[in-house]
Amino acid sequence: MKNFSLWCDFIENSFLDNEFLNLLSHGINGATSNPAIFKNAILNSPIYKDKILKLK
Repeated sequence: MKNFSLWCDFIENSFLDNEFLNLLSHGINGATSNPAIFKNAILNSPIYKDKILKLK
């Protein structure tokens, strides 16, 4: 399909490691997001909890 762009409206670690890599391997070559989405994904993910606490 020509002239098609993927817009990613959420960022989660498990998505980046799995489904997103699968999309990239099939030729999707970009995504976009905004800072508020990154903030929400990081602050609400248990993966980053310990790292955030160490920074405080």
